[in-house]
Amino acid sequence: MAKRRESSARGKRTPEIAWRESTKERPIPDDEIDYSDIPPLTEEQYRAMRPIGRPPVGDATKVPISFRINPNLLERIRAIAADRGESYQSFMHDLLEKGAARHARTR
Repeated sequence: MAKRRESSARGKRTPEIAWRESTKERPIPDDEIDYSDIPPLTEEQYRAMRPIGRPPVGDATKVPISFRINPNLLERIRAIAADRGESYQSFMHDLLEKGAARHARTR
């Protein structure tokens, strides 16, 4: 069976992107944006703000990575994680951590 040669980065262009590329329109630089019609935030709005994103868990911040995995294996991992009530990413992290610890003990 021939290997597919596709990149996930090369998807279909949305009509907006295709139009922007065809007209050579570029985004306005930040220093040229007119913010004069936006009212300032109130103290109540500032107090209601919360940080976005995931907070670090434990002592070390996790590093995002990317790797390829067999779709059937990923489906099995997702199903097992769902049965356990976990996200599949957390479950995969636990599997890798346990596998690395087991490997370190056998060396």
